[in-house]
Parts: sequence; C-alpha cells; structure tokens
Amino acid sequence: MQRYILLFFELLTITGALMVVTAKNPVKAVLSLIFTFVSCSIVWLMLHAEFLSVTLILVYVGAVTVLFLFVVMMLDIKSATLKSSLIKFYPLVMLVPIALVFSLVQGLAPFKLDVNEAPLPPGVIYNLDYSNVKAIGEILFTDYLFHFEVAGIILLSAMVAAIALVFAGPRKRLTQNAFTQISTEPQDRLKLIKGMQP
Repeated sequence: MQRYILLFFELLTITGALMVVTAKNPVKAVLSLIFTFVSCSIVWLMLHAEFLSVTLILVYVGAVTVLFLFVVMMLDIKSATLKSSLIKFYPLVMLVPIALVFSLVQGLAPFKLDVNEAPLPPGVIYNLDYSNVKAIGEILFTDYLFHFEVAGIILLSAMVAAIALVFAGPRKRLTQNAFTQISTEPQDRLKLIKGMQP
C-alpha cells in the first residue's frame, strides 16, 4: 500500500513540474511550483528523509517560492512582447531539455532505480541511533564540499544577474542638498527688482 501511495505522489510531482513549464500565466506557474515542492516533500518524507522534506517546505515553499510569487505579481510582464523577443531563441531552448534528459539517462543507466534495492546507511541496518541530518552534513562537507561551493557560486551569480536585469540605470530625482541651502548668503536668497512707477 505504501508503494502505491509513493507512486501517487511521484506522479503528482511530475504533473506539477509539467504544469510549471507549460503554464502561460506566470502566477499559475509559480503556484504549480509550490504544488510540485509540496508533493516532492511528501515523497522525501516517505523515503525517510525528514530533514530534506522539512527543509523543502520551509526554505523553498515558505521563502523562495513566495518571493517568486511577489516578484511575478509586481512585474508588468507583457507576454506578447516577451514572446516576440524570445522566439528567435526557441531552437536553443529546445536543445537544453534534450541535453538534460540525455545526460540523466546516461548518468543513471548503470544504476537500478528501485528504491527497495538502494543501499541503506549502517545506522538504519543495525537499528542504531541514526540521524539523517548528521549523515547529510558529513557527506555534504566532506565528499561533496566542492560541489557545495560551486552551487553557492552559481546561486550568487544568479542573484547578481537578476539584480542587473532589473536595474534600469540611475534615475533623476528632485532632491534637496542641505549643504547648498545652508551655505548660501542672505543677499543671494532674495533679489529686489525695482519696477516702473505708474
């Protein structure tokens, strides 16, 4: 029974991911992304990865996706103008998912994708005081430290690129210069003009 429930939430995750990339409305795409994250967190919870499941809900659904939703709702996105400017990049865009699927198939081909046959940590096998948080921390900062640092650099560059795209250059605003106002002389403040007598 648990296997069918797991398969059901996996199908929900795939459906939500397809809705993200096929939705024409950006707000619906972000809401579909939230649905995908929630389904994926349930899948991780059923696979006994409680830390990753809670992290996905708190960090991505609670912070990142909500930020995406606010940004999408505040931006004035004109779909017609966006499509006309990006239509010339469609062949290149279609190559990216094809290359991604090809790399995933080549990378996962030597492995069996059966969850029941996956190797378990020794703490789970011998019923020890096992903590997946500790195991993730040890693996992340030992074997995958370089990958962790590269991911941080990529996220930092993405944040800088987003700021550069939104930045529209310096804007001319009417501001007051307090130093200029204080340093003026009394005779410069008022100028008397003698008019003609009637």
